[in-house]
Amino acid sequence: MSKLHGVLETYVKYVIHDDKTDEAVKLRNLAIAQLEQIITDEIVRNEASRIEELQRKEHEEYLQKERQANLAKRIKDARNAFWTVMVLGLIIGLIGNQFTDIISFCKGEPHSVGFILWTILVIIILFVVVYFVFKHEYLDKATEIIERFIQEGMKKK
Repeated sequence: MSKLHGVLETYVKYVIHDDKTDEAVKLRNLAIAQLEQIITDEIVRNEASRIEELQRKEHEEYLQKERQANLAKRIKDARNAFWTVMVLGLIIGLIGNQFTDIISFCKGEPHSVGFILWTILVIIILFVVVYFVFKHEYLDKATEIIERFIQEGMKKK
């Protein structure tokens, strides 16, 4: 017998006097059962409401953390893209300067052959650097994104 049942039984016996007839006993038992059900339903509703509120708050906190993490990642990616563009721009500018030296050699300005060979070597080195920076910063990340997209597509199936 639960504590609630004991309290209700005492209360009902007080309200419906201690009559020993079958109808009085049935009435007391019915009253006790209905009161237990009403009180239990109220407790369940209150607890369900409290749990729903806790879940809503936890979900809001989770979404807020996700937004903050996503924003931090975007800022990091933007910073990374900025510096990559700066480095690539500088190297491409240097390549342009080297091509200008070759064009001036072709126009007949006096330069030694060693200078031109050195210029061509620098152009080749700069192209290799541009290739590796581009490959590391763009192609590898694009490949990773595509692979992740394919894996997520496979998981959904």
